[in-house]
Amino acid sequence: MNETDLFNKDAMYWREVNFLSPNAKAILTLIEPMTINGTTTNSIECTLLPYEVHSVEYDLGAGGSFLKNEVKTWPFVLFTDIEFYLDMDNPEDERQTKVQSVLHDNVQSIQILDKDDKVVLDKKKV
Repeated sequence: MNETDLFNKDAMYWREVNFLSPNAKAILTLIEPMTINGTTTNSIECTLLPYEVHSVEYDLGAGGSFLKNEVKTWPFVLFTDIEFYLDMDNPEDERQTKVQSVLHDNVQSIQILDKDDKVVLDKKKV
């Protein structure tokens, strides 16, 4: 794996998105189109949930290795489902059916917008 790939997957690089995303509008630009609710799209407008990470062990080739936390997926809730998802009176299992996700490998960039739709953060893979 090259240095760019190591950087693009690093959880620390993307932590700013997690910090700013609660209750904010997010736009995910995808590398490959994805079908959501029967529509194929290259971008997703949604509310992001905290990213899911996993630890990956990399071999250094000289007998050593290192562990690295990498972003695995980006869970999200579409705006059409957010009111239902946030209503704690709804059963948890039904609320969780509103959560979808996209693999980090398929995300090119993420924009976080404020309530006036002004870009607060524009994070891209290098």
